[in-house]
Amino acid sequence: MGRRFIRTTAAAAALILTGGVGVAVAGPAAAADGPLLTGLSFPTATQDVTYKAGSVTLTATARNTDQITVSFEVVRDPSAPVGPVGTDTLMLPAMQRTAGTAADGTYSLTVPLTGGTRSTWRFSLVLTHVVDGDNAVSEVWPTSRLVGAGLPSQVSTSTAPGVVPPAPRGLSVRSEWFVGGELSAYQRWRATWSQSATGRPVAADWVTTSTGKCRPTTGDVWWSVTAFGVHQGGTGTCTITVRARNANGTSAAVTGSTFFIG
Repeated sequence: MGRRFIRTTAAAAALILTGGVGVAVAGPAAAADGPLLTGLSFPTATQDVTYKAGSVTLTATARNTDQITVSFEVVRDPSAPVGPVGTDTLMLPAMQRTAGTAADGTYSLTVPLTGGTRSTWRFSLVLTHVVDGDNAVSEVWPTSRLVGAGLPSQVSTSTAPGVVPPAPRGLSVRSEWFVGGELSAYQRWRATWSQSATGRPVAADWVTTSTGKCRPTTGDVWWSVTAFGVHQGGTGTCTITVRARNANGTSAAVTGSTFFIG
């Protein structure tokens, strides 16, 4: 297996476009076979995601680059009265080359921004050039380096004050058998529901609780409108409650149930 070299020196002087404004970035010359970031742009205006999810398209230009990967840190506003808070770091698919070649190309990636949030999305890039076979040279651009070079590095989302999402629609709860590792099987519940109708405030996540003949749980569901839980044992009804939530508050509850025989 080949070795992987990471170069962390500054890029050679280049013209970087930031929202159409030229910014000169000075630094020592890049290695002849190393990747070189020559441009980065994306709109940095705060996006209102009260009624729909947002998105931002990153465009980069680079030389000696076979792949650009993007990761971002999501810092959720801790001042939100309820809703998701904290920090998540997520990796995205590689940017797609839309023009040129590895020698001198343009790359693009559209990043979805979760609706219903007050968050800041901080980006980092890694440029990689395959030198021969498994050997590669990578140029790392963490958020702090983008900031230091005067490049766009983050975008924020906001929600209209006081607006909360409506209750989830179409909640359905059922029991089912699940086959796990080593062919072990157990009963569980599955709950599914729908996001609010188009034009209504969207949820950032959903809060689920369960009672009765299902193991008591309270959980937050992201990126999905499905939740699962385990049968507690015995015969009887399992009741699931789901509420939609955004950065401003929580919706009214909807409730569904299923029946276990055990």
